[in-house]
Formats: sequence, structure tokens, C-alpha cells
Amino acid sequence: QRFVRRVEIADPAGFAAVHGRGVLYLANHQLDLESALFVSLIAALQGTVTTAIARQELGESWIGPYFDICFQHPQIVDPHMLLLIDRASPEAVFRSLEGALERTRSQQNSLLVHVEGAHALQARQPVEVISTALIDLAVAKGVPIVPLRFAGGLGVDAVAEPLAFPVGYGQQDFLIGAPLHPEFLAPLPSAERRGRVLAALNGFDERLRHETPNP
Repeated sequence: QRFVRRVEIADPAGFAAVHGRGVLYLANHQLDLESALFVSLIAALQGTVTTAIARQELGESWIGPYFDICFQHPQIVDPHMLLLIDRASPEAVFRSLEGALERTRSQQNSLLVHVEGAHALQARQPVEVISTALIDLAVAKGVPIVPLRFAGGLGVDAVAEPLAFPVGYGQQDFLIGAPLHPEFLAPLPSAERRGRVLAALNGFDERLRHETPNP
């Protein structure tokens, strides 16, 4: 309630069709806070536990202890909503993602990946970098890809360093795009798959070009 203004679902029927099914959310990255809030909120909307893939350093900030506190109650089982990876080792990153996507397929556990890794420092930043290997892996595992845009948390002018909370302690919008199903992407060559996913990540009408921080 404090930091999320609204959740917008571009394709309600398509989103309903993947309810309870493990999916791969591919997203931009504005704030530390968005990962924790999204995986908590989307569980109720989409009906699966969602795990955020995060850099090792995030677990050493306040985010790691925050998750620990959330699941300290003896009658709550920790759903493992945060998976920390060491980005210094590409092989370790790929192995972690492969294992996580296998759980997405077999255990209906959804996954959130910020595709560029690093935070944006200002609003209106399109996603430009995405791993073709990750897309191909999702297709091979039969996992739907759901594009996700975090918006409204940054100003038009760049900040000096990545932020944990929205500019002015305002609110973000979570924009959920239409699912891209593996059977749709499978016949396409890798480069075209990548193009389709990038287009979906940057395709939220005119919102991207005219984004300003939310009140």
C-alpha cells in the first residue's frame, strides 16, 4: 500500500490462462525494493510462489534480513522468494538459472529476472540487453515468458547511484504484459526470439517515452 500505486495487466485473459503455472517474469530494474514487493504481491494474483534472482550483494544489504524477518514465524515455511547468485561467475549464473527454470517447469514456481542486472538511474530507459541463452532455456523448458515493467520509481534526471526506494518515497506501477508462450517462440531462431522478447519488454504503449515519477 505504501510503495505500490497499481498493478496493470495488459492481457487479462492471457494472464488468467497462466494462473497457477510457473512462468518466467523478465523485467527492467529500477529499485531494490521492487523485487521484494513484486514477488510478495504477485503470489496472490498469479497463484504461484515467485522467486527473485538477485545479485549476491543484495542479500548483504537490508533486503536479505528483511526476507528472513518475514518468515521467522514458526508456523510459516520459508518459500525461498530470493535466490542470490554471484554474477562474477557466468557459469555459476547459468547453472543457477537452469536449476531455477527446471523448478519453474516441474514445481510451478515462478521466477523474476531483471534482465540487465544493473539498476537504471533514470526514467524512460528501454531494456537494451537481454540474454539469448536465458530465453532459449525458458523455451527448452517449456516455461512461458511474461514481460514486466517497473515504472514510476525514478525521475527523468539521473540519480548518482542506484536507489532502494522510489524517488521522493513515492509509488511504483507494476505493468504486466501479455505472456509469450514457448510454443509461440520455439519455431523462431534465437535472434528473432530475442527481438520479440525485447519488443514486449519495451512495448507498454507510450508509457515508456513519457514516464515521470509517481506522486
